Amino acid sequence: MNYLKRLLIGGFAMSLAVVKLQAQASDTLIVLTEINITENRLSNFNAGSTVYQPSKDLLGEKSTLGLNEVLEFLSPMNIDAYGTGSASINARGAGSNRTPILWNGFNLQSIANGATDISTLPMIFADDIKMEMGGNSALFGSGAVGGVIYLDNKANYNTDKNSFITISGGSFERFNGASGIQFGTKNYSGAIRTFFSQADNDFPFTGEYTSGGTTTTVDQNLPNANMHQFGVMSNNHFRLKNGQNISVHLWYQDVDKQIAPTVRDLARGNTSDAEQRDKAFRGAAEWKAPLKNGLVSVRTGLFSTKTHYEKPSTSSHTNTTGLASVNEAEMDLNLTNWLKWNLGVNYTYEETESSSYEGANNRNRYAVFTSFGISNASSGTFVSINGRGEKAGDSDFTVTENIGVTQQIISGLSAKAKAGTSYRIPTFNDLYWFSATSIGNPDLQAETGFNYEAGLHYQKTFASTKLQLQATWYNNSLEKWISWGQREDGIWTVFNQDKAEIKGIEVQADLTTDFKKGSAGININYTNQDAIDPDTDNELAYVPKSKANAAVYAEYSNIRLMYAHSFVNERYTTASNSTQMPKYDLGNLSLEKQFEGKIDAILSVKVNNIWDTNYETRQYYPMPGRNFMIGLQISLN
Repeated sequence: MNYLKRLLIGGFAMSLAVVKLQAQASDTLIVLTEINITENRLSNFNAGSTVYQPSKDLLGEKSTLGLNEVLEFLSPMNIDAYGTGSASINARGAGSNRTPILWNGFNLQSIANGATDISTLPMIFADDIKMEMGGNSALFGSGAVGGVIYLDNKANYNTDKNSFITISGGSFERFNGASGIQFGTKNYSGAIRTFFSQADNDFPFTGEYTSGGTTTTVDQNLPNANMHQFGVMSNNHFRLKNGQNISVHLWYQDVDKQIAPTVRDLARGNTSDAEQRDKAFRGAAEWKAPLKNGLVSVRTGLFSTKTHYEKPSTSSHTNTTGLASVNEAEMDLNLTNWLKWNLGVNYTYEETESSSYEGANNRNRYAVFTSFGISNASSGTFVSINGRGEKAGDSDFTVTENIGVTQQIISGLSAKAKAGTSYRIPTFNDLYWFSATSIGNPDLQAETGFNYEAGLHYQKTFASTKLQLQATWYNNSLEKWISWGQREDGIWTVFNQDKAEIKGIEVQADLTTDFKKGSAGININYTNQDAIDPDTDNELAYVPKSKANAAVYAEYSNIRLMYAHSFVNERYTTASNSTQMPKYDLGNLSLEKQFEGKIDAILSVKVNNIWDTNYETRQYYPMPGRNFMIGLQISLN
């Protein structure tokens, strides 16, 4: 890992040096528009899709937000939180390992377990966020089954140097800090951001555990829940001659957290002394060059992870390392004024080594993909056709495809529909995990699926008021669903379940209006779905029947007030549907005051879980009650 540390330090030093040199340099290059390949795929080849993008007004001062909070209150996605230690996303009932997060086009899912801990992803590290619902393996490969989240870092050429620092503190000894500096000339844009967070998380809670007909109530402060996070990111964009662009992104993350006991652990009197440390390095570079009628792009990414888990009371420990090298080249062509074509290849190398595996494991992944986008402005028709062929390790060559259409009906109102196939390969943990209580299955096959959806989208601007409405009905049928379960001898293992069926409806509304000295708005999301195992007619575990959230804000004379509310229905905790978790309501309230002058400042006060709800999103993992945060951000321009 030393070479990665040297590379990281050298990259950040180079970033600082380039900022200084560019500030001194005279530049005569022609200013060209920055083009993002990932956005081209999302906009040019994704007809019929349901896409959400929280407005900047709703996000507010995002340096105090985590990705988990944005998704909880501003999206139809469900959040599974294991207490305050980690959280994952669940789009359309498919689970976290079927909802990839793409950072500048690169998948952040762990190659060991297929998940992404969204509690470790601060929004300060993202300039833009979009959420696409539904399967899209034809565009983005394995794992894009329930939805895709896009986090991008944008170039800001021709901007003055500006910087900020944010500090905040609150309940349970929580402290957050963030800082950043950004600078842009005609041919260079650079940004460096840092983030730090720590908390004792020793909040009081009440929970119950039932075993053998006896219910034990646990009422105490949560022990062994301390957490520290640190992250630093550097984003660099260069304009070269002839319209070429190069971007370099570096991201280092260090998370050290104690593993808090569950209610079941405490009821049984078990010791709580487990701890886990995760280190991650993410590096990505991209070169883009214009063609006569399009663009060519070559990208490469290196992703390294290291996890150390230990529990002294049981003398148990696990060390897991992962390395992924992702390389991709693609070409975007405008064949006519109504036809776009995308063609590309991808090679990915993955390897992991763990004390819970029998040796190191690796695999090579190859993919070719192509897309056609057909649009007719006069008729309001947009059609996309996508196809991708991929081979991972010794598995068969898998082809996925989809077709989508968006058709304008009247001004502002469009109908949309999409259908296609998806797939997901097993993770390394699924295949090779080996311990006293659980084992993987090297004979697992890849999941395959077929999904379709249809809906309406309405968007209209009335003077200073903007309205957006959309409703989508969807169905996702999955074969060879990869699922963990207990054998008759009590050992946990993983197998290919015959089938899973997920269908439902999503409704979204967004209204904003501007007025003298201020603005106001409301965002509403509602999801109702059935996620079942057709063999048993049981509902899939941890998939709520319905979820609804709403966020309303008002801003006047540099004072901003926002309230966000989320409702989650009951959900079963086991495949047998033998136990169920209760529904809950959750509300957050925030107040911000902006001060303008030579130095800009924002003072914020936030109350989380304002109704002091006693709730869990995963069984036996308590969540904090009402808590407070006070923050101050200072900006220099």
